Amino acid sequence: MELILDGNTYTEGISENNIAEKIKEYITEMNQEGRLVKHIYLDGENNPDIIKDPDSIHDSIADGGVETVEVVSVTQEDLVNETLDTILNYLDKLISYTREIAHSIQTGTIPDKDSIIQLTDSLEWVYQASNGLMITLQDAELKGLVDDLQDVFGQIVNSLKKEDYTSLGDILEYELIEKLEALKNQFDKILSERRG
Repeated sequence: MELILDGNTYTEGISENNIAEKIKEYITEMNQEGRLVKHIYLDGENNPDIIKDPDSIHDSIADGGVETVEVVSVTQEDLVNETLDTILNYLDKLISYTREIAHSIQTGTIPDKDSIIQLTDSLEWVYQASNGLMITLQDAELKGLVDDLQDVFGQIVNSLKKEDYTSLGDILEYELIEKLEALKNQFDKILSERRG
């Protein structure tokens, strides 16, 4: 069995019996250094559940088919910057998609259920990611924008419940896009400041 810890390969003394303990020791060491586990791969396949519960690796390797376990860590700084990059790219796409749906509604076409689900799921992801970054970054302006986004999301849900697509179109066009663009601008500003 092979254990790879951030690019360093270990084979001697590694077995199914002690690998969970070795991973837990490494996670403790990383945490002391301000690093976080980003991925744990079993034979190249990402297994995020093991990050939460390293002891669960025993269940994953019990059949003896796993030959390589790899742990990849990242600094919190790098993880936050990577998350900011991801959310900025996502926001560009979401703003464009929101414009498409708003235009569709304004021209008399009611969006299909899948489009609405995609929009609300995307908004939920942006809200969760933004909320997590707000907590991590302790940015007051970001907090206000996240709160605004939550309010607009509530309005969208109410419009959908009432099947009031005219109202939905207006909320998307005149409120949501504005909030998403403000959020994007704030994330852009934060990322620029972090990168100097």
